[in-house]
Amino acid sequence: ANCVEVAHHADRVAARDSKNPQPVISLPTNSWERFLQQHR
Repeated sequence: ANCVEVAHHADRVAARDSKNPQPVISLPTNSWERFLQQHR
């Protein structure tokens, strides 16, 4: 299965594949929120 881990750090969000933890994608929080709104 595809698993994504997401962590909030101050004004950024980091996301990675739980089975292959590198690389990590880091985005501003507002960009992450916009991404989620577009993909719901």
